[in-house]
Amino acid sequence: MQMREVTATTQTVTESDDRDEAIQWIVRLRAHDVSPIDRARFIEWLADEEHRREFDALLRVWEQLGCIAHFDA
Repeated sequence: MQMREVTATTQTVTESDDRDEAIQWIVRLRAHDVSPIDRARFIEWLADEEHRREFDALLRVWEQLGCIAHFDA
């Protein structure tokens, strides 16, 4: 039972790290000074299935928040 708890904790940390990296990529790719090297590193990072899943999920949230920011009340 204790081994399962450690595994779950490790998985949560990994998911959190992936989420943090995805957030950093979303912000970086929207910067005015994003370089071809940045884009190449992003493509390499995105090749990982977990990274892609996290990036896609956060990108949807990011886009929804953009709609909210431009909503006329």
